[in-house]
Amino acid sequence: MRVAHIVHHYGKLSESFIPDSLEELERQGAEAWVGTLSVEGRQTYPFPPDARLLVCPPPSLARRVFDRLRRRTGTDRFAAHVAARLSPLAPAVVHAHFGWGAASGVAVAGRLGVPAVATFHGTDITVVPVDRPQARGWRGPRGHPYARPFERLDAAIAVSGFIERRLRALGFAGPVEIVPAGVRLDRLPFRGTEPPADEPRILYVGRLNPQKGLDLLLEAMPRVLAAQPTARLEVIGGGPSRAELEALAEHLGVAGRTTFFGALPRREDVIDGLRRAHVLVMPSRTMADGAAEGSPVVSKEGQAVGVPLVATDTGGMAETVPPEHRADLVPGDDPPALAEAVTRLLADPRARAERARRARAWVEQEFDSRGLARRTVDLYARLAGPQGAS
Repeated sequence: MRVAHIVHHYGKLSESFIPDSLEELERQGAEAWVGTLSVEGRQTYPFPPDARLLVCPPPSLARRVFDRLRRRTGTDRFAAHVAARLSPLAPAVVHAHFGWGAASGVAVAGRLGVPAVATFHGTDITVVPVDRPQARGWRGPRGHPYARPFERLDAAIAVSGFIERRLRALGFAGPVEIVPAGVRLDRLPFRGTEPPADEPRILYVGRLNPQKGLDLLLEAMPRVLAAQPTARLEVIGGGPSRAELEALAEHLGVAGRTTFFGALPRREDVIDGLRRAHVLVMPSRTMADGAAEGSPVVSKEGQAVGVPLVATDTGGMAETVPPEHRADLVPGDDPPALAEAVTRLLADPRARAERARRARAWVEQEFDSRGLARRTVDLYARLAGPQGAS
């Protein structure tokens, strides 16, 4: 089965789950082709081969003027370019990624006469429909930017029950399959024995922006260091708030026990960071505009390796941890509660070991990328019917 994936910007460092999922889908029999506006990160994400990346070039000034006169949109132009290149390949399904790719996906699928499915991940469904200029004055599900794609999608994939509920609230009435972003367990062997605790390591992995909440963890660190003076915070990730967060660490007096590594493009370096950590902290918050976690990959990767997780109860975060650990999730925007949870785990090696074992089993059960890819390929087969499935 050949599947055309629509990803407006392919290979972004913060969206590793897309190339990872496409590679696993291909292992399960769904050959991946990608229609995109731009490509980056090929050293980090070499899949798929270059020949299967269909890049729509930016239009010339003359083309933009011509399109404007014909009232032809950028989506129309992109869909025409990608569909023309895909047509001889006869894909069985078009799979768009993110809500903003759904309009392009249904346009490509319409030109090819094949079914369309779109995966909704997080901000694309919690924020974008009601926070864009064309959504001003929105008063109901049919008035938001996704209304027309919703009508033309044959199915939607939500990465969590939280995202599914947002889809339904926005008026999507078609079939929804919940398929979280998975993890490659072969790349994440369970470490078993954790590193020595002479210098307990607290790890943060994520974008440096307000929604991810590193400022809350920094504000918690003085309390953590009062109980564990040798503890160290390691920060992996880049983003617009880095300078502000480094200044906050200085202001709070914790800069000497905090290391900012920046974004690490080699996934092996991130895994090494997980393997040397005693606690992984994900202090995300729900923003005023609705932004919240969809189905974060980092929490699954950390638990797979065997790092106990301290996290806030935001969006779909709870769905990534074992049910028996969900009562321990911390309220958002509460540095003292975050500090207490971190300190409690650092003080109890036996609890860390037990949580690590249970969390690994949970990830194996729920987030193995192979099983999740099989579910997606089964959806493709149902949408395409006998002819497309062959």
